[in-house]
Amino acid sequence: DNVELACAFIQKKAVEKAIPEIDKRLNVEFELRKVARKEGRRYCDPVAVTYQAERMPEPIRSKIGQVPGAQMAVYEEFGRNIPGFKSLTDSEAATITPKTGVSEGGVTTP
Repeated sequence: DNVELACAFIQKKAVEKAIPEIDKRLNVEFELRKVARKEGRRYCDPVAVTYQAERMPEPIRSKIGQVPGAQMAVYEEFGRNIPGFKSLTDSEAATITPKTGVSEGGVTTP
């Protein structure tokens, strides 16, 4: 009976520990995007685009432009139901969900 509770606790602790590490590793990317926004241009990492074009099948590559509605629905659902955390209500999810389908830099990523 407590297996689900134990798994949820472990998942929650893993996520809590991972978030600062992920933020630290992505900080340079965040700064590049901020600079591009201040300059009034879209940010697109040419290394990532080239890597994906060479190694990833077309259906799962990041694309420049808006995120398709079906793909955004998957991201939104995943964001509402993080293992180990209480599911978000629609109003809570709305406070953290971007208002448009355009992602930072125009690249369709969550």
